[in-house]
Amino acid sequence: MPPGSDAEEPSIPTFARDAAARRAFEFARAAHAGQKRKGDGAPYISHPLDVAALVEGRGGDQAMVAAAFLHDVLEDTETDAARIHGDFGADVGSLVVALTDNRHIDDYAARKDALRAQVERAGSRAIEIYLCDKVANSRDLHRLYALEGEAIGARYKAPIALRIAVWRGDLEMALHRLGESPLAAELAAELDAIDALRGAPATESA
Repeated sequence: MPPGSDAEEPSIPTFARDAAARRAFEFARAAHAGQKRKGDGAPYISHPLDVAALVEGRGGDQAMVAAAFLHDVLEDTETDAARIHGDFGADVGSLVVALTDNRHIDDYAARKDALRAQVERAGSRAIEIYLCDKVANSRDLHRLYALEGEAIGARYKAPIALRIAVWRGDLEMALHRLGESPLAAELAAELDAIDALRGAPATESA
């Protein structure tokens, strides 16, 4: 779709109820402008929107919604942490930093292990946003795998089996820290469904 279309420039969602959450959405939309999702080529902002909707729908506060909109801007745009702290305050800024990969770690599995530990240290609110991110990503992978099969793996940096193994580690951490929840059950179901499509055991590791 051309820039400026409704798909490229979605309006502020109604669940962004306070000023900071609305500003966070607008900031993320501008920061990710022109970026596309690797899997299906959708405008990148569709992913933060999905994550923020999950956060709000599971009872997250508006600072968590703002952080969900912003959770990829430090990784995938030129934005730095000082800007997020300055524009959105310490609470939102700390959540966004906690949800951000350390790009100095080259190995994918090691980088994701470090991120998981970082999120766990940040506490329950960061873990809940993180779990919503994994649900959104696993839903996308499930949908695309059902349509295209194993060929979809070529679009991602890491093999499908490794991505699933990382997400299962994320799920284990969330269950340990937060206990059983509908969101955790949804992530488990998505991962099991992807493994079933692939003909792989549900506990496959890379």
